[in-house]
Amino acid sequence: MAWTQDDLDRIDVAIASGKQEVRFGDRSVKYFTLDELLKIRSEVAGAISGASGRPVIRQVRFATRSGF
Repeated sequence: MAWTQDDLDRIDVAIASGKQEVRFGDRSVKYFTLDELLKIRSEVAGAISGASGRPVIRQVRFATRSGF
C-alpha cells in the first residue's frame, strides 16, 4: 500500500485525540497502544519522505563530561 499525506494526517489526528482506531479508505485499523500508533506514524512519515525525494532528517546529540 502506498502511503499518502492524508494517511499520515489521519494518524496524527488519532494520536492527538487519543483514539485507537484509524480509518484508511474502506479499512479500519485498531491499535492497542500509543506506542503502536507512534511506530506506524514513523514508518508512514519515512515512506512519504522517501517517495517524495526528501531525506529523513535525524539528529543525534552527544553530551560529554571531561571528568575534571
